[in-house]
Amino acid sequence: DATGPKHQWIDISKTGKRLDTLSKTDDGYARVAMPFSIELYGEKFNSAYISSNGYVTFDKGSNEHGHFPLPSSMMPGNLVAPFAMDLTPNRGGDIYYKTSQDELLIQWNMVKDFAGLGEFTFQASLNKNGTIYFHYEKMNGRVDRATTGIQNKTADVGLLVAYNNKQVVSDSTIRVSTSPRWLTSSVHNGVVAADKTSVVPFTVMSSEMPAGKYMATLTISGNDPLNPEDEVPVTLVVIPTKKIILEPATLNFGSVLVGEKVSKIVKVRNLGNTKIDLSKLESGMNVFTGTLSTQKIEAGKSTDLKVEFTPQNAGSLRVNAKLLSNADNSPTLLTLIGKGLASPALTLNPDKLMLTVQAGQKTTKVVQMGNIKGKATGTYEYMGIRTKSFASKINPAQSTEKTVDPYLANHHADRLIVGFKDGHTTFANLAGLNTSVTLERTLGKARTPGSGKLALEGMNISLVKTNGNESLKSVAEKLSRDPAVAYVEPDYIVNRTANTNDPLLSQQWALPKIKAAEAWKMTKGSHTVSVAIIDTGIDYRHPDLQGNIWKNPGEIADNGKDDDGNGYIDDIYGWDFSNNDNDPMDGHGHGTHVAGSIAAATNNGKLIAGVAWHTKMAGLKFLSDSGRGSTSGAIDAVAYSAAMGFKVSNNSWGGGGKSLALKAAIEKAAKTGQLFCASAGNSRHDNDRSPHYPSSYDCENIISVAASDISDRLASFSCYGKNSVDLAAPGVRILSLLPNNKTASWSGTSMATPHVAGAAALIFSVNPNAGYAEVKELIMSSVDPVKAFEGKMMAAGRLNVAKSLGSVNSTWITVSPNKGTVLAGSSTNLNFTIDATDLKAGKKEV
Repeated sequence: DATGPKHQWIDISKTGKRLDTLSKTDDGYARVAMPFSIELYGEKFNSAYISSNGYVTFDKGSNEHGHFPLPSSMMPGNLVAPFAMDLTPNRGGDIYYKTSQDELLIQWNMVKDFAGLGEFTFQASLNKNGTIYFHYEKMNGRVDRATTGIQNKTADVGLLVAYNNKQVVSDSTIRVSTSPRWLTSSVHNGVVAADKTSVVPFTVMSSEMPAGKYMATLTISGNDPLNPEDEVPVTLVVIPTKKIILEPATLNFGSVLVGEKVSKIVKVRNLGNTKIDLSKLESGMNVFTGTLSTQKIEAGKSTDLKVEFTPQNAGSLRVNAKLLSNADNSPTLLTLIGKGLASPALTLNPDKLMLTVQAGQKTTKVVQMGNIKGKATGTYEYMGIRTKSFASKINPAQSTEKTVDPYLANHHADRLIVGFKDGHTTFANLAGLNTSVTLERTLGKARTPGSGKLALEGMNISLVKTNGNESLKSVAEKLSRDPAVAYVEPDYIVNRTANTNDPLLSQQWALPKIKAAEAWKMTKGSHTVSVAIIDTGIDYRHPDLQGNIWKNPGEIADNGKDDDGNGYIDDIYGWDFSNNDNDPMDGHGHGTHVAGSIAAATNNGKLIAGVAWHTKMAGLKFLSDSGRGSTSGAIDAVAYSAAMGFKVSNNSWGGGGKSLALKAAIEKAAKTGQLFCASAGNSRHDNDRSPHYPSSYDCENIISVAASDISDRLASFSCYGKNSVDLAAPGVRILSLLPNNKTASWSGTSMATPHVAGAAALIFSVNPNAGYAEVKELIMSSVDPVKAFEGKMMAAGRLNVAKSLGSVNSTWITVSPNKGTVLAGSSTNLNFTIDATDLKAGKKEV
């Protein structure tokens, strides 16, 4: 309550003395001497007996583990019980104490209950002046199975604070004292000369007190033999005040389409000291309506007022609405602003066509484009068609992922990734967290050339380095308590997902398998499409990659300036995030092998052929020359790829635990239209049960790729997952490039993924305006079915590039007129023509 104590937690698990034996006991106690005397019900004590079961006794110890409403002879006498119940430290938890000249502080730290279901951290503070505090930090479990209070030696007088109810909660403090908090004096003793008077000042603190009548008694003792003790009654009457404020006092709904509804929340706060009854919100306009969460607000509390704006006509509106109540300042004004936007409401009738056409024939069907309910002229344009939706596979079903400790995954021992809440870019009170860390850098600093907008705008994530010997998990827990922090996670170590070399093969079996030659009859790719190779870098000097290496068009080489304003200086071929320089040269070979499969320069009389002949590739090196990298480096690379607008990224790497920061970065890349091609992993695991990141994130723009062999069998090393892996592609003994004009045959889901990335690049070259969802859908819906893959991936089959391209911009259906306008309240006819001249008998769905 407003006159109660403020909760201030001082952890003594590092500074106090651990009661070793008691911490390993079920029902037991330990005696602790105090450097002062404490008085309880008229008796003074110099030592305390700390029980494992959440209480303290004086005079003697107790093994009692039951709890009853006080006073009760079923519980020990001379009892101080912050949380008396059957606790079991030997199941988990520790008990500490710390003494000073004025206080004995006892902490039950993360102690389990008898069933092992609850875990409780709380304190008892026993003070020389007789005041007792119960501090509750984290009460994770059933708090309604305990007793809180005190009682005397004979157990016939006591104070019951709580018994088998939910009054005790985390982050709260209870104060037990004979002295009221609202009446204090700085003078506690003195001398009055004969025939004189003395004035003792008292302070009344009523500013936070609820309205009502309060009574106390001043007890004054002295050396007057006739009147050794006197009592002075004190009465305080706090007059009711009723005042509410609205936060914010102005709501601006902006522009809202006519007929649509937008809602916003206003906090109604009671700044008075007594309950206020709320009535309703009056605006005088039916387009603004208000709904209260509750009709009553207690002193110091607040409630929500939901205000909805539903414009009926075009135009700007502004009104001072009135919130009616019994507050002294009623009616309270709330300014409401909004603008109605007239819009079309286009519909198609029918919205589904089912036609039967003889092979080799044509037919036309009329469809009505209506704007009957529209408020403005509508425009339309025929953009093309898509194959039947693969939505059930684009949005996987919920997996059966096991919950694991994030710190069990391989991670850097001295680094953490910290995500800050909206509006914060650093800690609110780092000094008060009792740990030593250094902010290394902000992650995802890449900016979009021209606009200068951060690719990961709004994420606010930083890399933090620890400076002491404290465990990383402990540091993370402390940092999480900062009010500006949204989450803290390890900086995971990730690796390439390729297996060891095989002997060099004389041919590329994978390209015929995925029908690349048939695909090349439709398109060989376009240099307007760029693929980010997020990997170990690229040997951008390799003869068989020349012409397909991306060069930053906005950057002037070697002038020491960030010409395009993307946050990186002289980033001609990409960036090396592993060494923080502008040279993404591949010192390992993995990234070059990936690049060769995607877009080795083809038909040039040199080494091998890539899936997409004419596609640009950027080297975003975050894996070191040993093939290892970190989540923080991956975030920076993904941010760069998003900032530069790359349509496709190839991610033949993985490992570590689940990272909220990396997942958010990938989702930001989706907003730029990027398809994130990710290898499913080489550990043979079911990714539904044991996720492989980043391929297992439930991001709509991720396409997760397993590896298949020449016989369309799942590779022996490949991960799989009915709900977490999308399709398979060739990934066994894949011949591709290595640095220094070499080739080699490697295996892994790392090798499978580039075939899908190359297919995506070909699709984007044919339809540059396609979204990632459409491209993902085309790839997944056109696989060659493989029965053995059923139940192991979403699209149970192997990549077929030619079929994917065959579904892009199909010409067997046309619409006339292909664009136009429809006036409000009217309609027009569209002619859908089906041309089956070149179609074989069968069923087509679009």
